[in-house]
Amino acid sequence: MSQTAEKLVDPQTTDWPFDEWGTARPDLNFVREYFLPDISLCDKLLDLFKAGRDLGLTQPDFTGRFQVNKSIKDSEDLAVERLPNNNPKIPGPDKSGYNALMKEFMNFIPRYYKDTRAGWAQPLAFKSLPHFQYYKPGAGYHAWHVDAFGDVVDRHLVFLLYLNDVPGGGTEFQLQKYICEAKKGKVLMFPANFAYPHRSQISQTHEKYILTGWACAVPGAPSRP
Repeated sequence: MSQTAEKLVDPQTTDWPFDEWGTARPDLNFVREYFLPDISLCDKLLDLFKAGRDLGLTQPDFTGRFQVNKSIKDSEDLAVERLPNNNPKIPGPDKSGYNALMKEFMNFIPRYYKDTRAGWAQPLAFKSLPHFQYYKPGAGYHAWHVDAFGDVVDRHLVFLLYLNDVPGGGTEFQLQKYICEAKKGKVLMFPANFAYPHRSQISQTHEKYILTGWACAVPGAPSRP
């Protein structure tokens, strides 16, 4: 976290100082950091990922047109849709905490609009379920990238939940010159558009577990609430 941010907030004890941060760093107004009310939810979600991995359901993530290029992105991903419904080793969405997480994500959307004073606020929905990503030490999303492009240009807001503490393994924003620290239970939110290119900060010593997804614009919805 930058020195300016450190003066404004202790991430271990309080939430993001929205008004103060928007004034001190207007270029970061739309980059927001929240914490889950109960970060032990991360432990349940980690157990869900590991159960899926034990069943061989993870796969390398694709870049571009369904290609694996570890020089660009080196991760092990689990799509929640791949989890079987009737396997005793896989807890259901309530027991695993996944339903609770989705409720928290949806609750963050109106709060984000209010905190950023977004005049372009519009209804959003998750077209696909947020998925898990695992990075071994030295791995990460190495390339600068944005999340709304090509066939997924309707992505509106990025959600990124850090499932564990990763010293030196946060998320780096290119234009804003800012690194968000990876803290267990922190939810990073920012626009998916071209103004927010970002990449992984690579930890050479720590594993990194995240759960990430995108709230997308609802077609035909009014542009203002």
